[in-house]
Amino acid sequence: MNREISPGNRRRVYHLSMGHRIHQLIYDAERQTVEVKRFVQREPHDSKVASISYNYSLWVELTQSFQPHQQIFHRYPQPEDNWNALDNLLCGYLDDMADTMKCRRVRFAIVPPVLATSSIGDNNSPTAYATKFTKFIEFLQSRVAPSEFGELENIMINMVLEDVQKTGEPPLLIENRMLSFKMACKASSISLSSASKLEDARTEWVVMRLEETMDISRCFHLDVRWLACSGIGADEFVGTVRRRAKQSGLDLRRVPEYFSVSRVQIHPLIPSVFLPFPVQILKSFVSTLVQTLDFVLDDERIADGSRIGYGLGIEEKKLSVAKPKVSIRGQRRSPSTNARLLLDHWQQRGYKQLIHRSLPVSVRMIHNGLVWIPGYDDDRKVDRATSLAATAALFREVCATIKSQCGH
Repeated sequence: MNREISPGNRRRVYHLSMGHRIHQLIYDAERQTVEVKRFVQREPHDSKVASISYNYSLWVELTQSFQPHQQIFHRYPQPEDNWNALDNLLCGYLDDMADTMKCRRVRFAIVPPVLATSSIGDNNSPTAYATKFTKFIEFLQSRVAPSEFGELENIMINMVLEDVQKTGEPPLLIENRMLSFKMACKASSISLSSASKLEDARTEWVVMRLEETMDISRCFHLDVRWLACSGIGADEFVGTVRRRAKQSGLDLRRVPEYFSVSRVQIHPLIPSVFLPFPVQILKSFVSTLVQTLDFVLDDERIADGSRIGYGLGIEEKKLSVAKPKVSIRGQRRSPSTNARLLLDHWQQRGYKQLIHRSLPVSVRMIHNGLVWIPGYDDDRKVDRATSLAATAALFREVCATIKSQCGH
């Protein structure tokens, strides 16, 4: 950061350089104005200059083999940082942090219990789980910070208490929308009697993102993101969220960031394992994972990126889907046509993700196989050697299940 002061000390010029970007801030004390100029280096037209591809291999302990990987290094940040949006977030004018925003975040998943088939008053019944979930949402509502106009947003979560596996109906291929709320790191009821608290009058807040719908047959996702908050304040808030979830009787588990990445190559330093099987056993194999191997449905997505199968031995077939004919009168497609097009898209790039209830493992079911994704044991105080041995045993059991079902 360079600073220039004009004679009379009425005009100050600041230069902030990041190599290919230069920001010039001109402050006029007499007119009380701030002028911002942004200079950006032009991107080269040659794609080889803009990015570099690097191929390497990672050792996989479960398969005792190397896994090929590929990483692309961009010359400039992708996407470019929006400084104005960052300033608005720091000042509290915006309450939403997109996934592309560079900020600190912690992701969680509420794992639903194994539903009981007995009476309604059972502790693991859908009604009991909904009551626990509502109690936890009420706590989050108490931490929602008011807007600049003094209004409070209400957290409204839709609840689906009917298990899809019992009804036999396939779930709708609709991505669950995320809701965003600005929350105070400290409760409003905290007393500010001590002098130390009076001296620190900073407003620390985080952004809580929750799914719009809670489905009892799958995990419920939420995450905490923050910029204008100290590490101590964020740690206290996250710790309070965990305690309240435990007090409400919910299984709140921290999940890795790469669990939500919609690519087969989830992380440049974490290898995943692809286990192929025919599409005919997909439905029965998912049932075995849930009913026998203690997995639960985590999410359903459509993968992004063209090379989703790189490094996993998946053949990338370029399917040419005929473009739908547009009516001369501009009529919209019928619901059946939309469903068919969505199904075609899903068969090409869709996947179903399941997470294990006790081990740090996630699997993704794609059209021609399974992708084994390792996690980390962040919440459970289990010996590392014991956890690795149990994970390896589960991997062998999954491989044996695939072999047995393919044999039939």
